[in-house]
Amino acid sequence: REGLGAFSQRRFRDALRQADEAAANAATEGLAELRCEALRLRGQCFEQLSDLPKAKEAFAQSLSEARSALQGPAATKAEANALLRLGAVAKRSSKPGIAAQYQRKAVA
Repeated sequence: REGLGAFSQRRFRDALRQADEAAANAATEGLAELRCEALRLRGQCFEQLSDLPKAKEAFAQSLSEARSALQGPAATKAEANALLRLGAVAKRSSKPGIAAQYQRKAVA
């Protein structure tokens, strides 16, 4: 929650630190959904800091963990969010074809 607050206040480095802590804590506590959300926030922080390769890596990790650890509506939501963010990063990276593929997968 602190990371989301920092992100909304445009304190992206603080939000990134909070997201890293939340992802690590969620992993040790076995909270897969929280970990996926923290990884997504981590990616969004990197995206705002214009570090697109790290953003893509964080979103891909979030997607991978959502697919392997979550089920039902939580998995669907986490996968769609990660795919949409991957599409946004691809678009900013001047790869519109890849962006469209991610977006199609997100709504499928």
